[in-house]
Amino acid sequence: MLGGLEGKLPAGDYDIDHDEELIDGMSWLAWRRVATFIHLPASTVKSQTSQSVAIDLAELETALRRDQENAAGSASSRTRARAPTRPRIFSRSARPFA
Repeated sequence: MLGGLEGKLPAGDYDIDHDEELIDGMSWLAWRRVATFIHLPASTVKSQTSQSVAIDLAELETALRRDQENAAGSASSRTRARAPTRPRIFSRSARPFA
């Protein structure tokens, strides 16, 4: 379970965004991740609306690893297993306006 969410999410594909900011004072371009968001379909609206929820990246990675381990464990009892889906991850930079 991921912090910031109201329960378990159903299996499926989810879009993940990372917000990053430029680290000033470096002799090369470097970016620091400042936030991670998961995009969820809005459950109260009957349209193509979605909501973004801030999540902890370490919790996401732990949940994905646990899902893969559970899928591998259940695959041994089945002849054909479907690999767990991975979220599509996008990076979005928070660049200052000049």
